[in-house]
Amino acid sequence: MLSKAALHGAKAERVALKDTRLVYRACSAAFARALGASSPEEVIGRTDFDLFAPEVAREQMALDSQVLHLVQADISALPLTTAEMDQMILRTPIISRDREVRGLDIKLLNGPAESGSRPIDYQALINGGMQGTIVFRDDRALFVNQSAAQIFGFERAGALLEKPSIAPLFTKEDWNRLRRNTRSMTDPVRNDLSLRLKLNAVTATGQPILLLAKADEVQWEGETAVLLSVVDLDRVSSAPGLQSVAEQRYRHYARASADFFWETDENLRFSLISDELGVALGVSINQLLGRTHSDLTEIADELNDVDHWKQHLQSLANHQPFRDFEFKWRADDEIKVIRYSGIPVYDGNSEFMGYRGTGRDVTATNKLAESVAYHASHDALTGLVNRRQFEYLVDKALESARDERESHALFFMDLDNFKIVNDTCGHLAGDELLRQLSSLLKGLVRKSDVLARLGGDEFGVFLYNCSVAEALKLANQIRSEVENFQFLWEENRFMVGVSVGLVVADDRWESLAALFSAADSACYIAKDEGRNQVVVYREADGNSSNRKIETHWVEEINAALEEGRVVIATQ
Repeated sequence: MLSKAALHGAKAERVALKDTRLVYRACSAAFARALGASSPEEVIGRTDFDLFAPEVAREQMALDSQVLHLVQADISALPLTTAEMDQMILRTPIISRDREVRGLDIKLLNGPAESGSRPIDYQALINGGMQGTIVFRDDRALFVNQSAAQIFGFERAGALLEKPSIAPLFTKEDWNRLRRNTRSMTDPVRNDLSLRLKLNAVTATGQPILLLAKADEVQWEGETAVLLSVVDLDRVSSAPGLQSVAEQRYRHYARASADFFWETDENLRFSLISDELGVALGVSINQLLGRTHSDLTEIADELNDVDHWKQHLQSLANHQPFRDFEFKWRADDEIKVIRYSGIPVYDGNSEFMGYRGTGRDVTATNKLAESVAYHASHDALTGLVNRRQFEYLVDKALESARDERESHALFFMDLDNFKIVNDTCGHLAGDELLRQLSSLLKGLVRKSDVLARLGGDEFGVFLYNCSVAEALKLANQIRSEVENFQFLWEENRFMVGVSVGLVVADDRWESLAALFSAADSACYIAKDEGRNQVVVYREADGNSSNRKIETHWVEEINAALEEGRVVIATQ
């Protein structure tokens, strides 16, 4: 598969990539020109409904969906007004290493010659195809790929190619029907889907087989020939219920990538549900059969976002393919997370027949992801937001404050006398004190506020859309509650306090670092002026000099020790 860069830059190859939602993700310049666009940028990010007439787009997207569903390559015609004749289009499913279908590899091959009078020879295309392909003129085979040889019971393609006529491979009635329904390159009206025929054929050993076939006129070595694409639908044998190769392949891929399977009818009512889905949802299959997706939303809407469902239901109503849609479901007092995908299915007349899809119970995966995310953003000891997450949330709020001219409040808190607990009773006691104080603080702040442990015995609170007066009231309430809090450890009783530095967080702050520095300064002033108090940061009052004050006292104490001016009053 080509890279996006190679696709974008390819000049001769008319190739493109679609995702499972049938949106173009990359294409070559030649492909864009074939569609009538001036550059790949006009194609990428769009669907066939943006690029073709509605009837053409509907037919092409129906074929896309069938390739995704069957995990089977397909060759068909693409009528383009920019070309002298229809193009042959090859769709090949892109399959990841974990056996999931990731999208479609699209290639245009037939049509007018691009380098002179000789038509494009696309033998390399059909030789590597995943379905049976025969090119014949009159009743003589000109080319046979290995897949076709195996379908008809031949060990090698050459053995089928050497036969004087391929007509005996089909019943007389179906051979005549095949010739009548060959699509002419000069016929722009006929619907490509209507040319999909079920043909009765026989293998080299005389065993009857049923084929899904499609025949198109093509240019082969300068002359008109017929390109016949066939898929083995079923082998009629003594073993009842033997699955076709295509169905087996589909089941194998599906089993490798899904927990359950589901289908709906044309009215979007569930017509088939595998037992695994009933187990995942904790309900019987009979309770789900005949219901619609809308019925499911009514049962589980209290767990899911309404707008999320609304958009999804609209996609279903528009018969659009979807991938990895998630919803929550309550089963046996447990909230399950279900992720599922589906593609629309059409009949030979391009009529919508319903959906087919797969899904997984991703509850365990989601819980693991949530657990990892939680531990990455929360303090292990207290369960509060950690410093990293606190900085992230405050920084986002600062951006909003600058854009929307909002005003928030921030304060740093540093516990007083916490070291006494650690020194007297050890770190286990200190940890328990931090846990109890965290529970106390949680009950004081608003649900919309962010309470964090910044490290050691330091905490932070960010209050969204909060005035100075409201923030000051909360800060003083916290200071009072902590002051009156008594911590008991074994036979010891401790009283602690808290110093609070409060700052208004609005659009005047150029950076998070500047805001945090201001809160830090106010907190140090609160400690320096006697502890257990609240200080509001005011730049004009010289709060930013607190570091100098702290340094002054360090120097003063060291000098007193050196000069013998320290006297122990009591011990």
